[in-house]
Amino acid sequence: MKKTIITLTLLAVIALSVFAQQYDPESDFRAEPMDGGRSVRITGYNGDKWTVRIPPRIREIPVTHIGDRAFRDNRNLISVTLPNSVTTIGQQAFSGCTNLNSVTIPNSVSSVGEQAFQGCANLSITWNYNPALTAENFKDYLKTVIIPDSVTIIGEGIFSGCTSLTSVTIENGVTVIGDTAFYNCTSLASVTIPNSVTSIRMGAFYGCTSLTSVTFQGTINSANFSISDPFNGDLRAKYIAGGIGRYTRPNGSSQTWTKQ
Repeated sequence: MKKTIITLTLLAVIALSVFAQQYDPESDFRAEPMDGGRSVRITGYNGDKWTVRIPPRIREIPVTHIGDRAFRDNRNLISVTLPNSVTTIGQQAFSGCTNLNSVTIPNSVSSVGEQAFQGCANLSITWNYNPALTAENFKDYLKTVIIPDSVTIIGEGIFSGCTSLTSVTIENGVTVIGDTAFYNCTSLASVTIPNSVTSIRMGAFYGCTSLTSVTFQGTINSANFSISDPFNGDLRAKYIAGGIGRYTRPNGSSQTWTKQ
């Protein structure tokens, strides 16, 4: 019995070692097993495609990690889409990919390593928001955020300082936009607040100097507004008085909002 167990263990080790040295011939990814062979980490890419869709499974095993430096200095890459199976993007995973201009990050991702996109000067990231992840390690490249209806609270300061952020989609389901959630998102020009939102906390959009259009799809109780934030000037009074509708101002520095 002991010999049988030892033999099976050795075979498993050999199989994992062989797996680690090979890559999926169909998609040209190098990969290694994790968690005793229950998941896969991408360690490299041998292909030459400009547009890459990372597969959700390799050899029927879920791809959960993009390893450290997996695509580093790959100047062929223009666009990358990650599957919903991926939870982690490693350190410097896409650093030096100077032609990379589009990455879609699913809401399954809960960890992005430091310098993951360093040197990607023309990059635009679309992030399907995950409350477990902050934008700190990729906020300089974040252009588009989609907050799905499964999310109820946009956390405090989660997008603070994302100066490249131009577009936010908040789906119906969010009830609270947290303190300083979009603080100093200086490129954000417009936002729509769905009717599920019942509270916008202090400074949620403070410092959004390009914000010229805000659409409220529902009526928020005046008790859930700070006296000065999130919208300075007369927007707060107009909204509480006017309710549902679109409010605009001629430029980001103006404190005069007009209901359309």
